[in-house]
This record gives sequence, C-alpha cells and structure tokens, in this order.
Amino acid sequence: MHARVRASAAALTTAALTAVAALALTGCGGGGEEDGGGPGLADVKGNWVATESGGTKSLAIGNGKVMVAEQYQFCTGDISEDDGLKLIVDDCRGGKPPTRTSGTVVDGSGRKSLTIEWADGAKETFEPAKDQIERAG
Repeated sequence: MHARVRASAAALTTAALTAVAALALTGCGGGGEEDGGGPGLADVKGNWVATESGGTKSLAIGNGKVMVAEQYQFCTGDISEDDGLKLIVDDCRGGKPPTRTSGTVVDGSGRKSLTIEWADGAKETFEPAKDQIERAG
C-alpha cells in the first residue's frame, strides 16, 4: 500500500509542478528546427517528465526560461538557441546541490520525447507530462 501511496503522491507532485511551470513559463515563439540543426525552442516548449532511475524529474521550457524539479529540489535557469539549444540551470532551492547544471537538447523527436545531454555526459530522456499524468490517473 505504501508504494501505491508514494506513486500517487509522485503523480500528484508531477501534476502540480507541471501546472505551476505552465503558468510561469507560458509564451509564444517561432523557430523550429534550424537548417541542419537539432530542434528549435518552439519544438521543445512545454512540460516534460522523466522517470528514469526510480525518481521523477519535471522539466518545463518556456520563452528563454527552463525549470527543473525533482524530489525536494526546484531549479530555474535559461535556455538559449545559440549553437543548438543550451540549458543553464543556475538557481536552485532545496535538496542537495545539483549535479547537472548545463546541457544541450540533442533530440526533440517530434514532441514525443526530448533528450538532453548534460555537461557530465549523462543523457536523460523526457516525455510530455500530459502522457505521464494520464497513465498515473
């Protein structure tokens, strides 16, 4: 029963963080995939969730801003389109110091998934938050 409660709490936390991120990061923008490049900002805007390594990580991308939340930590930063999509996460609250503070979006896969390669070489794949919330319900 405790595992079920934890799973429900994780789904609820993800939904709440997604809603907060959506309010904080909404906006319109152009873009799309550049000639010969990876995804553009317009391709990755929105709310994403990764559930690898037994935990849940929420990612929200808006106009030039990014938010990452996991467990008891909430981080914000910037995303730029200079030389690909680069994330710089530099303002964190709660939890231990973040290990992944900069990364590059390497795949947007038509809004079905989003892969980030972090500066430490690790890759994380996110899927749209809406898909995760529907599965948890």
